[in-house]
Amino acid sequence: MRKMDIGEITTVMAHPGFNVHSVSYANVRFMAWDTDIDKNTIQRGRDFYQDIRGVIFVVDSHDLQDWVKARDELHR
Repeated sequence: MRKMDIGEITTVMAHPGFNVHSVSYANVRFMAWDTDIDKNTIQRGRDFYQDIRGVIFVVDSHDLQDWVKARDELHR
């Protein structure tokens, strides 16, 4: 997100296990979560899921085990 020239990026929350960033572009607000794949981290983030209209799920392709964890978490 930082490499994209779409506006000012604001850190909304910094917490052990995840960071939340926000940027607005063309009347759309994007919330970007930089998180580890951990059930407790995902559960803490449930409060932020209200009124969402879409999800873009990005996984670091460097580690195959992360793919498996991410797939399982996404389908939970």
